[in-house]
Amino acid sequence: MKLTQIGEDIVDDILADFPQFRKEREIKAQPKVTPQPSKARPPTTIKGEEHETFSDWLRSIDQVRQACQDKLGTPKLTLANCIKLYTEHNLKIDDFVVIKFQTNTVYPFREYDREVGADDWTGKMTGEEYQELLRSIQKEGIDNPGTIEITNRKDGNYDVLLGEGNHRLKAAIELEINAFPISFYYRFG
Repeated sequence: MKLTQIGEDIVDDILADFPQFRKEREIKAQPKVTPQPSKARPPTTIKGEEHETFSDWLRSIDQVRQACQDKLGTPKLTLANCIKLYTEHNLKIDDFVVIKFQTNTVYPFREYDREVGADDWTGKMTGEEYQELLRSIQKEGIDNPGTIEITNRKDGNYDVLLGEGNHRLKAAIELEINAFPISFYYRFG
């Protein structure tokens, strides 16, 4: 295909949105992937303290570590401790602070298992795309953190789940990667 043909195709695609410019042209059939619904796991519910004031923000790993020491009596930077900082002490970790946790401690909070089914589909990507993700992570490591979402429910409990990063978590487990990067996101439900 010539470069001018590619440019004409782009212009045709743009103009096709406007009926007066629509051209009848042959449309190539694209292979269609039929996504099967992935079965979502329910979030982990954690009992915590009801907060009556705005949260304080922790804007660095050092501040998180210090808050663990001051509020929880331990310098350990574990996922459970970071969750407790919010659920028990109303301290939020800023979303640009990325902390690496042991992969096995993140696993119970996954939202999806992301298994490749008989239809070669994981719920968001094909088996081939997943294999490409595996190769990329094996070569370069995990460059984008997963996101732990903590939802403050109206009944005073908190739902915790890995909203983003379920494929990367599965890959980390398969590749036996011990540290998984996480950022935090807070919402009200």
